[in-house]
Amino acid sequence: MGKIMQMMIDNGRFGNVRILKPASVANMQANDWTYNDAAKNGDNYFGLFLSWGLGMQRFTDAAGGDQVIAPGGCKGFGHLGDAYVLYSGFIYDPITRDGLIGDYSIFYKWEEDILTALHRRAVAHDATPLLAKRRGNRCRERKDKS
Repeated sequence: MGKIMQMMIDNGRFGNVRILKPASVANMQANDWTYNDAAKNGDNYFGLFLSWGLGMQRFTDAAGGDQVIAPGGCKGFGHLGDAYVLYSGFIYDPITRDGLIGDYSIFYKWEEDILTALHRRAVAHDATPLLAKRRGNRCRERKDKS
């Protein structure tokens, strides 16, 4: 996500590689739709969606709406995500060259701690010591190949 953000901040270029034309980035950031309460011209998702470009939300910093931080002062482009138990945000300002990427789950802290411990011990790289203890050290030691 950080690389995509850097590419957008750099007007479609990442390092020495052109990924998007500057005109494509401009189209993505241009105002394509603005919510109009009187006209009811779309779903603003409880005031959160007030302006969009081409596939990209335009954060207008409206209080009580798409304001990212209180008391305001953060305009930019990006996308908010909501999938099952994960919420995420990808917001950048090409003028100040600042950005923020964040994600968090709706699990309680203790649930995240248990899932993290399970992943570290059983799924990731640290399963051998746990298995060795349960099998009475009958399993072979894992050889790290560095």
